[in-house]
Amino acid sequence: LFHQALINIYNLHRKKSQSYFSELGLTKGQPRMIEAIHNMEGCAQKDLAAKCELEPATVTSVLGHMEKKGLIYRTPEVLSNGKRVSRVYLTEKGQSIQADVTQIVADMESLAFRDFTESEKTECMEYLERIYANLRS
Repeated sequence: LFHQALINIYNLHRKKSQSYFSELGLTKGQPRMIEAIHNMEGCAQKDLAAKCELEPATVTSVLGHMEKKGLIYRTPEVLSNGKRVSRVYLTEKGQSIQADVTQIVADMESLAFRDFTESEKTECMEYLERIYANLRS
């Protein structure tokens, strides 16, 4: 029952939100990456992968497509220990789309929690966070 409910919610949310993200020219994974880069401007790609819970190779691929679209740029940096990192930033176009992504996410949250009281919404989020923590352990 829980399993099916979670899958149903995930699929509907993904399908509905992706239809809006597609209007912005974004593909799967790019909205999440835009939000993460916005919150971690100038972060290393490996930190971005950890934040998004994705494999570094997946992040490299998604960022490559985003760079071609003019949404991000990367700057190489050599650390004091000699290791190389690539720092990631949103371009002006990326920042503009990030504002749209944030609005879509807020609209989806409003839709998902329509007819919920604030306390019900808070309680639901607390339950989801506990489930997430349980599954991570």
